[in-house]
Amino acid sequence: MKSKEKFIFTVGMLVMIFAACYTSYKAGKRKVITKTQQKEIKVSEKKVKTYKKEYDSLQKEYDKLEQVKQEVKKIYLKGKEKITLITEERIQQYNDTLCQKDVQQLKEQAYQCDSLVDIQNIQLEKNKQQLNLSKLIIDEKDKEIGIYKNKKSKIKPVGIGVFGGYGTDFKNGWTPTVGVGISYNFIRL
Repeated sequence: MKSKEKFIFTVGMLVMIFAACYTSYKAGKRKVITKTQQKEIKVSEKKVKTYKKEYDSLQKEYDKLEQVKQEVKKIYLKGKEKITLITEERIQQYNDTLCQKDVQQLKEQAYQCDSLVDIQNIQLEKNKQQLNLSKLIIDEKDKEIGIYKNKKSKIKPVGIGVFGGYGTDFKNGWTPTVGVGISYNFIRL
């Protein structure tokens, strides 16, 4: 019985040692995972700081642009007010000399428009001539294609011709032969 007790004691000790080793192994592995995670957290924190700096920089630029926008808006409103005042003054001070100047300007603009219309008409005429010339060239090319198609279709696969070579009459063997024959072309080159 002592050997049984020793065996049980030994097995028990081995199981306890194995359990202790396994627990130590798992605890060490958890620490490695934790260290890796801590490194990743540090890297992520650095990235967050970098992104925060970039965001702050962009926010400053945006604020500057917003200020410029407000200044431009003020200038625009002032300009609009000035235009309104100038227009009202001009309406109040409008007389025959200003009217004559405006009529003269309108006549000059109408003359320039007429000139542009004339130039456009000349250009349209040139374009029509070019189109007619292109149509003539296309018609001529179509005729050439038609002539080529007609020439090609005249070649017929059946023909009568003279032939020469070696032939046999199955009694005398192979002898030189000359004659007239009918042929059919399967392939044209």
